Amino acid sequence: MTGERYEQKNDIPTRNKKKIKAVTPESTVRELKVVIEEVVISPPRLEALNLKKPSYRNMLMGKSLINGFEESGEFGPIKKNERLITVGSKDSWPSLTTSDKFRGSLKVRWSNCLILKLLGKSIGFRALDERIKRMWMPKVDYELIDVGDGYFLIKFSSLDDLCFALEEGPWIIYGHYLTVRKWFAEFYPSSTSIDSTVVWVRFPKLLVHYYNERMLFAMGNTLGRALKVDPNTSYASKGIFTSVCIEIDFGKALVPNIEIEERWYSIEYEGLPMI
Repeated sequence: MTGERYEQKNDIPTRNKKKIKAVTPESTVRELKVVIEEVVISPPRLEALNLKKPSYRNMLMGKSLINGFEESGEFGPIKKNERLITVGSKDSWPSLTTSDKFRGSLKVRWSNCLILKLLGKSIGFRALDERIKRMWMPKVDYELIDVGDGYFLIKFSSLDDLCFALEEGPWIIYGHYLTVRKWFAEFYPSSTSIDSTVVWVRFPKLLVHYYNERMLFAMGNTLGRALKVDPNTSYASKGIFTSVCIEIDFGKALVPNIEIEERWYSIEYEGLPMI
């Protein structure tokens, strides 16, 4: 019979293709058995295979990759900051300045991020997260971050999810408006003020022949910046809820009435009395 066997050289398993001479019945040699054992790489073999046991530091660094940190990136190793970050001093304290190119790369990472704040009421992280899942029903994963002072950042993995949250409002939670706007580099929670928001405005008892998108947009633009018309009101299906989505400026007084061809109509701002 013929067979094959495995030999070890330098403690690394290698395949030996040398044939084994057949054993005759007259031979006093015991029956040949070829046993293949599972190879377990012991510590000495790690060195032979040029493998190194990961250090505690490297294991910690490995965990940080989940949050997007890497040993190197488009600018090379993270410890080499030449022409990227300038370290100096100001008033005897350390001072850092970033280059235009590096600063731009920092901003890109947050370009798909929105700033959220519930007006007139505080809300916890879990409560807001649950509401987001129910209101927006994101198609893919997102990251919600509590940045303090009632502000949250939400970072989307899908552009469709971002556009839906930004454009399909206004959004109301517990009877209060959830402000939604694009992230900007100068955003700082403790000093950022909300000077505008998007609200629904109603024109009760509006005459039916004014149920026209062009007319409703013109009416809305007298109060702020008209963004869209409720589809139900476009077709006069719900006359008492003639709603237009408007961005209003908190720095200006709210307009209570509007005159259309010698007839006055009252204006209702949904949710604003509770802000």
